[in-house]
Amino acid sequence: MEKVEKYRRIIKTELDRQIEHKSSIQPGIQKKLIISPDGLDFIFLVFGWHNKSYQHFIAYRVELKDGKVWVHEDRTDSPIADRLTELGIPASDIICTYLEPKYQEQELAMA
Repeated sequence: MEKVEKYRRIIKTELDRQIEHKSSIQPGIQKKLIISPDGLDFIFLVFGWHNKSYQHFIAYRVELKDGKVWVHEDRTDSPIADRLTELGIPASDIICTYLEPKYQEQELAMA
């Protein structure tokens, strides 16, 4: 349980940091973090106007399950899995479900 709390704290801190980062090239874009009532599922939404087009998508979906971090969605140029390993979550505890199964639990830098 201690591990889950540590992971939850790391994930929330990183996603909060990303919300605070404002893009100068996309000033009309907003970000919102949605956390499930049990605190185990994180959805990071990106939405707003950019280049005369309305954007609305899930940038990240991260879930804590079975003592591991499951990254179900990552639509960014900078993989959240890499950042979470830098912040102290072992790569062996991160599963990127959007990758082909044979790559899900390997070194994240290779993904």
